[in-house]
Amino acid sequence: MGREDDRIKVLIAEDVPSLRLVIVRLLTEWGFEAIPCGDGLAAQEALAKPNGPRIAILDWVMPHKSGPEVCEWITNELNTFVYTIILTGKTKQDDLFAGLTAGAHAYITKPADPEELHARLKVGLRFVNYEAELAQKNEELQRYATQMELLAEERAKQLVHADRMVTLGTMSAGIAHEINNSTALLSGNVQTLQKFWPVMEKAMREAAQPNEENFQLNFILEEVPNVLTGMRSGIVRISKIVKSLKTYAHRGATNEQEATQINDCIHSALDLCENALKRTTSIELHLAEDLPAVLAAPQQIEQVFVNMIVNACDSIRPTGPGVITITTTQRSGDVIICFEDTGEGIPPDVLEKIWDPFYTTKGIGKGTGLGLSISLGILESHGGTYHAENRSQGGARFNLTLPAMETDT
Repeated sequence: MGREDDRIKVLIAEDVPSLRLVIVRLLTEWGFEAIPCGDGLAAQEALAKPNGPRIAILDWVMPHKSGPEVCEWITNELNTFVYTIILTGKTKQDDLFAGLTAGAHAYITKPADPEELHARLKVGLRFVNYEAELAQKNEELQRYATQMELLAEERAKQLVHADRMVTLGTMSAGIAHEINNSTALLSGNVQTLQKFWPVMEKAMREAAQPNEENFQLNFILEEVPNVLTGMRSGIVRISKIVKSLKTYAHRGATNEQEATQINDCIHSALDLCENALKRTTSIELHLAEDLPAVLAAPQQIEQVFVNMIVNACDSIRPTGPGVITITTTQRSGDVIICFEDTGEGIPPDVLEKIWDPFYTTKGIGKGTGLGLSISLGILESHGGTYHAENRSQGGARFNLTLPAMETDT
């Protein structure tokens, strides 16, 4: 829009056929698409159509509705901008003021001078282009405002989540403390029983006589060691849960950076993603054993890894069972974490867009487009880098890099 060869539609409403025909011929020569009509009602119908004319040349005096009346209708009822030019034989200043007050942008006295009409049309075309550009800018601003609102909501959710994590962390610390006290008592008693059981067993066997009435005693002598072993295993399991609760409480209470083992974060993220993984995905781990620590907030790094794993699962699910391979290595003072999957991969035309806020390839209601953007922010806040690509054998590969902590030598 904005060039005459774009065939801009121009309405010519004139009840004199010969004059209407002359103006139509001129409009065609100048590269416009002429929309002729002979009265005011027909002019309104043409202007109200989708993609209707955005420049209108209106005779002042027409059947049904005059030019100024059509101008008033455009101003008050039509939601689209139309640049209007009044054709009139009136020359009194009051009449001209009345036409402009009705909403006309310009007027031309009859008989219309072709050069003046052409000049007025060029001015009108600039107005129409300005209005179109303004509408586009307003649409972009509205879209941007909507995105900022969504981003603000997401950030607010993160703050609420962080607050809940602090609360749950405090609760977890208290629960872990209470369980730990009870577990310590049970563990001490079981250890005592296991320590003295050989003595008790020897005495009971020496006192027992081999007859049918001693069947229960023989059963006890055989099963008590198994029971004590089971109790000991249960206590170890509870202790492991308590340790996890303490770790959770510590991480939930702060996002301060500390010496962090990336392999531990990967195992924690896999535990969190257990439900998503068990349906269609298997995991292959190739984790370097001598990996140095990184200075990081463990919970935030786990959030990044969870997002990588969940996205890989979503990519694999449409194609059936697949594999996620996670590899950690060290290179030039950096820790490299590689996530590979056998899913659908990333379309080449969107590969560079996946880190943008609100960009998502998932269906409506299945993704906000913020997961990778937030992950990118976390990585950058830790001095890390990222790279995404498609694997030659299918699926996607994400390489994340975090600087290793310097060790004293």
